[in-house]
Amino acid sequence: EALPLPQVRSYLAPLVKLWAGIAIICTAYIIFGGASEVPRSVKTCYPIPDEVKRALQSGALDESTLFTRNIPGPEGSRTCGSYCVRCLVWRPPTRDPVTHALCKSHHCSICQRCVTGFDHHCDFFGRCIVSGNMICFGLTISMLWAGLLTAGAAFFIWAGAGQGDGAPGAYTRVALESSAAQGSFLVT
Repeated sequence: EALPLPQVRSYLAPLVKLWAGIAIICTAYIIFGGASEVPRSVKTCYPIPDEVKRALQSGALDESTLFTRNIPGPEGSRTCGSYCVRCLVWRPPTRDPVTHALCKSHHCSICQRCVTGFDHHCDFFGRCIVSGNMICFGLTISMLWAGLLTAGAAFFIWAGAGQGDGAPGAYTRVALESSAAQGSFLVT
């Protein structure tokens, strides 16, 4: 037996609000969170390597020489892994010399910034998806599917709500007739 439409609404409305809330929070974090970016600060920009200093002072900033490779940092440093010649920042070492934890850095050619834990650049969000926002990215994609399933369930429950009593429901047929001139839809 089909559930009455008001009872279905009472079940589905909180789900829709929950999915939307999670999606909004996660999307906001992806866009505004700045997860895993290597920030520009005195700590990350200095000391400037001698090779970069000389190139900046002489004005000889030639992409074919300086901007094709990063400059490796001092061996065993906990803060200076490699110097990104595009961002002019010190990126963390690939492996922490004490804990040996892996922390791979990457310069995103689209964002024009260095990030740690890079996975991919998402054109939809316009941000890099990194280890710091990967959970929110996965949840946002999951909320898309959860929303589609909830909408589909709501439609099929609504379509079957009037079965047997002559009310519109399963007997409602939607015929999509698109006219090239008018682009109209006809419900019969």
